[in-house]
Amino acid sequence: MNAHWKKIDGGKSFKLKEDAERVRAVLSASNIDSRIEMVSLESIGLSHRVLVGPLVGDALIIDTRIKILDAGIVPLTLKVESSP
Repeated sequence: MNAHWKKIDGGKSFKLKEDAERVRAVLSASNIDSRIEMVSLESIGLSHRVLVGPLVGDALIIDTRIKILDAGIVPLTLKVESSP
C-alpha cells in the first residue's frame, strides 16, 4: 500500500494568515518547502494551516520531522492514502 504523508505545524490552525506565514518563514529558513491551506473549522471558522509534503518513504518523513522539530515546531503527521 502506497501512502503520501503531509506534515502540519503541531496541529495548530491560525486564524490570521500572517501567523501561518510566520511559521512558513521559519520552515523556509530550514530549507523545508511548505504551503498554507485555508480550512473551515467549526470551532473558529476560517483558519490557515501550514502543510509540508506530500512526503513518501520512512527516511524522508523522519528526516523532515527532525528538521521541523529543530526549527522549534512540533509537527503533526497526517496519512493520506494515494489513489490507485
